[in-house]
Amino acid sequence: MAELDRQSVECGFVPVIPQFLRQKSDREYQGWFIQSFIKLYQRDSAPPCQSGNGLKNDPIYAVEISFKEEPRMTLCKYVYSTLEHWDKPPSVSEHWFFYWPLYDGNNFTNHESENGVFKRVPNDEKLQKNMVKFKKLFQRKLIYYPLHQRTLRIGCLMS
Repeated sequence: MAELDRQSVECGFVPVIPQFLRQKSDREYQGWFIQSFIKLYQRDSAPPCQSGNGLKNDPIYAVEISFKEEPRMTLCKYVYSTLEHWDKPPSVSEHWFFYWPLYDGNNFTNHESENGVFKRVPNDEKLQKNMVKFKKLFQRKLIYYPLHQRTLRIGCLMS
């Protein structure tokens, strides 16, 4: 994850929190078998929220690394109406908040656009409110390439 942070900073992004988000806690006996890691970023040049919550009033970008079936990386852009009302940055345990918009086909509608980029939107306003004014998600899935085969500049792909 340190290399991901380093590359992202080179491309103008900063980590939202130092840790990655994960579904299982360290206290669970299955905690060692994590299948999905999500790392959050925002643009360094974006203006900070006036509320002083530690976030920037800009989309949240994420990289999800999943080992569920085949190793896969998904680049994401989460768009909210505003982040001013958040009282703090997301915690490690709020993995679900960024995971479910990616995978919940019942509550989010998928719209395919060009170049393998998908746009997902909540199906109703109630869900949008429950997801803290979540408006839409853009995502692009990449198949894992071993580092010795190809160098991938993650941070620059997010912009």
